[in-house]
Amino acid sequence: MEQPAASAINGRAVLAAAAEIAAPFLEQELAEIASRTPKTHGEKLYVRYGIRGVRGEVLSGFRSLYAVAFPAMAAAKSRQPDQNAARLYVLLKLMASVEDTNILSRSDRQTLQMVHRLSARFLEEHPILNEQAVTQLRQMNRQFTQWGISPGGCADLLAITLFFEKMQQKI
Repeated sequence: MEQPAASAINGRAVLAAAAEIAAPFLEQELAEIASRTPKTHGEKLYVRYGIRGVRGEVLSGFRSLYAVAFPAMAAAKSRQPDQNAARLYVLLKLMASVEDTNILSRSDRQTLQMVHRLSARFLEEHPILNEQAVTQLRQMNRQFTQWGISPGGCADLLAITLFFEKMQQKI
């Protein structure tokens, strides 16, 4: 039996469908959070700052992926010296723009804004992540570790980006 021709996965369409499915539940959950004592770090940040975190990502159809990560990965694959550099590039692009609740829950708005600025400046100074740039990036990582912060939300978004990239290769 002949297999049907494979077609590319439209990542944005998949993410939009996920948002459509989850939206009623997430909107209800956000309304409930606003009317009770928050329990989780994400809930506390929502009440304190209005930041929706991962719920907001889902509700937006994962805007950070289609507006930042997917285009960054497309660019990085042709410009960066290797796969690791391409992935670091995408992570830094996300770190320069995402309201990462993992960072925010361990610090404050000023620290998150500093991470945005440091990440954006790093990419301006090092558009190609060669060995020297990666060495300097390790120093930035040590500084973040000393501050007790980690861009876990951005890392999660990178993981989803890599999933879609791998799915494109399989089709």
